[in-house]
Amino acid sequence: MKKVVSLLLALSMLFVLCACGNSSNKSDDPQVVITKDATVSFVSASFDKKISNILHVDFNYKNTGDKAKSLFFTVDIKAYQDGKELFLNGKGEAADDILPGYDNTSTYSFILENTESPVLIQIHRTRN
Repeated sequence: MKKVVSLLLALSMLFVLCACGNSSNKSDDPQVVITKDATVSFVSASFDKKISNILHVDFNYKNTGDKAKSLFFTVDIKAYQDGKELFLNGKGEAADDILPGYDNTSTYSFILENTESPVLIQIHRTRN
């Protein structure tokens, strides 16, 4: 039950603050970040089935530019819990280049400090 409550808290924080720090975001949806060359949207979040303190967060990356680019080199995704940045355990396919007009879903995996505190997810457009 603690895990379910924690995940709901994590998701509620994610929905509210997903576009934080991105002044060029042209979307009214807090789950979507739109940059000059891409649209990044939240897909889902879940706990790892084997390791309870791993939170997997899925993002969809759509390349709307004119060159092949990746999620990893377009935005910076960070997670915080109790004011501390969480260690990024993996980025899935986030570094793979995606051709213009195509999209891909990538999973970011964060190591949680605990399974009770909410998690804040921030996406910053820092790479071109």
